[in-house]
Amino acid sequence: MPIDSIQIEVPDAPIPDLVTWLPLKGKKNDFKPLDWKGNAESLISTHPKNPAILDAMVEMISSAKHHVFLFNWMLQYPAIEKALASAANRLNGRVHVLTTLETSIHSRYSDDAESMNNLSRLQELAGNGVYIRLHPEAHAKFLIVDDELLVTSANIRDTSLEKNIETGIRVNDSKTVKSFHSFFSYLWLHEANQHIRPSKNDPRLGNPWSQAETPDSPRAIANASWTLDNRRMSLVESIIDRIKSAKKTLRISTYAL
Repeated sequence: MPIDSIQIEVPDAPIPDLVTWLPLKGKKNDFKPLDWKGNAESLISTHPKNPAILDAMVEMISSAKHHVFLFNWMLQYPAIEKALASAANRLNGRVHVLTTLETSIHSRYSDDAESMNNLSRLQELAGNGVYIRLHPEAHAKFLIVDDELLVTSANIRDTSLEKNIETGIRVNDSKTVKSFHSFFSYLWLHEANQHIRPSKNDPRLGNPWSQAETPDSPRAIANASWTLDNRRMSLVESIIDRIKSAKKTLRISTYAL
């Protein structure tokens, strides 16, 4: 299978203050901001005293001039929801959200209380003009606003945005942004299996229109990676390829291994 990846500029060197930035038991939790800026990217991180990813999302959505495309496994945070609704009103639509009603990555749509609460929140967003489609495997987390991209590890919920240590990278390289936009568009048009009607009076679940023939999934331009079902497992291939190519150092940050 092909490896779909995009080259980013984050240096292959220790980031200053990274170790001292992490909380230590019994120590004061006074953290220095963890920042890194390249020509086309900037690295941001969040922890209980630094809601940098939340701030970046709200700032990007609130400053949108043309369009907003949000892909996230969860959408349960009032400040983000408010920013999306405001942007939809300001941009006459042109705010698109891909998410899921899953409460477990292994579950399917269910009638449990959390799923119903999530549906109610999404219906309210749709009633405010946000276009919403659902994908059962929507676990990626990125935001495209105009010509800027934010790729992050954070779900849009309080634990991720207020408590966890999460990372993200803001990218304004046009080829990278265009590649992620192609991926989003493909899933929106050909893979999303339900939508919520953008109507205040009738924001019900429905089946979106789709083309009779599904084209091949897009490939990334240049060298972030994505997984799409079992047809394109480039994340695992990219990780293995990167590990094999390491000559001096190897640094991995992940929730599970």
